[in-house]
Amino acid sequence: MPSEPKYPRYKSRKKSRASAEYSRSAFKWRDGKLTLAKTADPLHIRCSRPLPEGAEPSTVTVSRDAAGRWFVSMLVEGIITAAPTTSNAAGIDAGTTSLLTLSAGEKVTNPRHQRRDRARLATVQRELSRQAKGSNNRDTARVA
Repeated sequence: MPSEPKYPRYKSRKKSRASAEYSRSAFKWRDGKLTLAKTADPLHIRCSRPLPEGAEPSTVTVSRDAAGRWFVSMLVEGIITAAPTTSNAAGIDAGTTSLLTLSAGEKVTNPRHQRRDRARLATVQRELSRQAKGSNNRDTARVA
């Protein structure tokens, strides 16, 4: 009795990103639903943007990042229309006190995420350093 098809398996659990690429004959794209080869039901996907009108994906890549999240990337061929020309121009200056200064006088502030999260980062790094190398607990702490 054959087993039920599951998510793709990869050679190493320790690598940060794993991916599997499916050519046109290995998947079905119908009515906005993606069915991969050897799976009975379509995948539950949430599109970040709609496909161009009349475009069919030629390649699908399923990947998993270091945090264990799954992503589907579709390669489609479409016609790119040129953007309308404009006479407006803007000058941009990369500064030291602010991230950007525009010619209109607007200043874009520098994001200070690292300063805000520095205490939590130090705590998490200390916890990670105490874990044994190659252990499952270290992998969990590294992703967190």
